[in-house]
Amino acid sequence: MNRKIRGLLALLMVLTLLIPAGLGRTSEVSAASSTGPGMTAHALTAYYQKWKYVYGGSSAGAVDCSGLIYSYNHVGGQRTNLMGASPQKGPISTLPRIHGLGLFSPGHVGVYVGGGMAVDARNYRYNVMYQSVSSYHWTNWFKIAGVSYPDTGFVKINGQTFYYENGQYVVSVTKNIKGKTYTFGADGVLRGNPPSDSEYQDVTYSSTASSGSSGSSSKPTTKPQVSKPAETVLKVGTTSSEVLKMKTRLTELGYYDAELTTYFGKYTGEKLKLFQEDAGLQVTGIADKKTLDALYASDAPKYEPVFTVGSADDEILKLEARLKELSYFYDEPTTYYNNDTALAVSDFQAAAGLEVTGQSDGDMRKALYEKDAPVNPEAGTMKRGIVGPCVTELRNRLIELRYMFDEATDTFDEATEIAVKAYQTASGLKATGKLSKEEVKALFEDSATKAPEFDCLKLGYVGSDVKDLQEKLRALGYFEEEASAVFDEVTEAAVKQFQIDVEKEPTGMATPDVISAIESKIEINNRLANTMKTVEKIKELSFTNLQVEEQSASRGYAAANAADGLDDNGKAGTGNDIVWLVIVAVSVSGGTVILFLMKKNPYFIKNLGRKYRIRRNEKLATADKTQK
Repeated sequence: MNRKIRGLLALLMVLTLLIPAGLGRTSEVSAASSTGPGMTAHALTAYYQKWKYVYGGSSAGAVDCSGLIYSYNHVGGQRTNLMGASPQKGPISTLPRIHGLGLFSPGHVGVYVGGGMAVDARNYRYNVMYQSVSSYHWTNWFKIAGVSYPDTGFVKINGQTFYYENGQYVVSVTKNIKGKTYTFGADGVLRGNPPSDSEYQDVTYSSTASSGSSGSSSKPTTKPQVSKPAETVLKVGTTSSEVLKMKTRLTELGYYDAELTTYFGKYTGEKLKLFQEDAGLQVTGIADKKTLDALYASDAPKYEPVFTVGSADDEILKLEARLKELSYFYDEPTTYYNNDTALAVSDFQAAAGLEVTGQSDGDMRKALYEKDAPVNPEAGTMKRGIVGPCVTELRNRLIELRYMFDEATDTFDEATEIAVKAYQTASGLKATGKLSKEEVKALFEDSATKAPEFDCLKLGYVGSDVKDLQEKLRALGYFEEEASAVFDEVTEAAVKQFQIDVEKEPTGMATPDVISAIESKIEINNRLANTMKTVEKIKELSFTNLQVEEQSASRGYAAANAADGLDDNGKAGTGNDIVWLVIVAVSVSGGTVILFLMKKNPYFIKNLGRKYRIRRNEKLATADKTQK
């Protein structure tokens, strides 16, 4: 291949990459129809529909990082320098509370969707991702050229309502807006009933479109004005502006969650069927006059999904947060509906007088978000099914009191319930397996009732008393390992061996009398050791005196008196004094040990005599054999 052909091919490749990237193109849609909330909804749609990462892609379903932004009404300006085209930007540490901002990292961009979360088309491996801003190395935020951001008013994003004030959505506040009181959580989401649809139309926007944008508006609406379409039938395959209006209305009512286009596809038909079913219409998936009249009516039904175990939805995060606020849910809120969620929902339904199903439907959520929603009457009650750090703490306490021996997990399971019942029985309480807030408090008091066998150390026990036992067994030579404070099988074997040696039943359990016997033997060993030290000391003194006598004898002073057993003064010799002193000391010490043994172990003398008889009989038997 010659140089000219190679150059031509290279030029064609460059043009292929630059044309879809929109190099030098400006926004084709006015800022009035491209908003921060719209950008957010677009990015979330890409995530929920699992768009693929395609380098250079900028159309629905196949995008790269800048293509994700550009595919929303061709906003952003030059794809290779989105932040450069931005009218306003700042370091990520100053990220404002504004939906639909661009996020920048060298060589990569994404979209801020609020609540500390971001969406970006990452790469071929991960495709479109939804993660916290802090989980990726973003360095800057920027307002996307061609996009207008809310200044003041209500906006709805992904079915959730936010209120903007001074260019940012408010958080953790209760506000009086047009005579009505609204409460917004830490994530900015409205808690309770949303405002009327008309109030969403009253939003002002800051004009942030780039100079290259074709038009802007200082007060656009967050959604197209609802207008009744011309009399026509819309169905799969139809392409028209009426389809766009229909999709917009379905989105407002919560039935449609994909990109808003003018094409009526199979997905649109399925969502329309859901509306027809809720509206009591014939379920055809075709938008005839009757369906469209019901769709655009002011009292059109809103989509209320039913969440069951296994469901996954952003609404579940809000649901669990509210249940936790009312003390029905104890774990950290997520977007996944699991058994713990179902248990919390059942408890709320019971408290609210609803049918207890464990499923979250529209009626349940409506009651849940009421201002006077009932707080859990059993708030603080620990019972089976609860999950969280509070359960770990509870199980640790039950282990301390010796009602359970398993590892302290964060789940209140059957084993925990059995241990709680045992505690309640020992404490004279009704064995319900549940602990009220007051009972939990009493459980952690120093006066809490210990397990009946608390002092009977056995397999599975953990504690300082177990460590003390192991150290005593080690002092007697029964336990060779380091004291671990865990009563394991090695400890059990050591206790059994000791029980055999002192003629007790080898149960392997260190009952109080076994522990007392162990302590007695240690005391006996200590006293015998002290006696031997005394004897050795006396022997040392005796040896010293004998040396003195030898020195006297060498000078010739004791020769004559030695035969008479007298010293130089005619008195009994010092050597005899030492012998008598040894005899007296040993007798006293030995007598003390024997008395102590008889006091601590009445069977000691009996066993001593028994061992003596056994040895004597063995000697007699040996003598008989020798004579024969």
